[in-house]
Amino acid sequence: PCLELLRDQATCVAARGNGKGKAALFVDLVSAALEKAAASENPPDPTLLAALRTVLAAPEKPASGLVIDRLKKLAKAEWAIAKLDGRWPLPSGKVLASTAPIGNDSLSVACKALAHFREDKGVRVVAFMGQQPACRIPVSSKDSAETMATQWDELKIAIERPDAALIFHLHNHYALITGWRELAVPAKAGGERRQILTARTGQVQAHWLDWSGDHTTVSQGKGVVRKSVRTTLRTWKGHKIMLVEKVAFVSKKDKPDPVLKSIVEHLHKVSEAVEREEAVMEEDGLIEEEGGDDPAPGSDEEPES
Repeated sequence: PCLELLRDQATCVAARGNGKGKAALFVDLVSAALEKAAASENPPDPTLLAALRTVLAAPEKPASGLVIDRLKKLAKAEWAIAKLDGRWPLPSGKVLASTAPIGNDSLSVACKALAHFREDKGVRVVAFMGQQPACRIPVSSKDSAETMATQWDELKIAIERPDAALIFHLHNHYALITGWRELAVPAKAGGERRQILTARTGQVQAHWLDWSGDHTTVSQGKGVVRKSVRTTLRTWKGHKIMLVEKVAFVSKKDKPDPVLKSIVEHLHKVSEAVEREEAVMEEDGLIEEEGGDDPAPGSDEEPES
């Protein structure tokens, strides 16, 4: 019954907001939904109605605050499900499924669960590089040339670590970072070009992204701006390079939720079933050998050295 009160888009959006204004708006919207439900042909249980009315009438009380926080969590979860299902129209008017609810926190939870339940190992997931001060290496438009050089050196060290992996959250995409290179270019172009190997689309490591300095390429007769790593990180606070590193010990508090174990096991079974099916199809000549049509690693936009 509580969930039915939180299916409205405006209510879910208000639950995700910060500040007293958003909190008051959430209470007002839930109160309106509650009264509407009470006047419907199938009203909620009278005891539930009375309890929620008491809570919403005095949101400043500690006990009421706890209940309202629970309602907000439900509304946030409903928002995520609605986005993934494509239930609500986008600002453009189109009704499309969106992966907006899948963010860096979800990535962290998934990495920890996979490591713990599949490999019986512990990992730590941290924001390695981004615009927020909480990142190990904050990136700013005010960084000096010396600071940018130091950041680049730290990134190279992280890429080469045998006990860690880097995942780049770029525009509407997540991809591994698996290599780096430094190229000599004409003096007028800076004398040196620093790049990382990742996947701008898909997951094949085929794209060299510049560490700094955006540039324009021509695609299908149109100029396309290729944003550098630094520009991407500064575009939005959610764009980060995440570091997944092995740890020797995981505290009880940091261990993944046991509920995720069944999900990991199910995904493992599905993955194995898909691999078996593809092996049979490949043997029968129904599909080409894996990687046959993949671009060569790092084949994207090779600059002249």
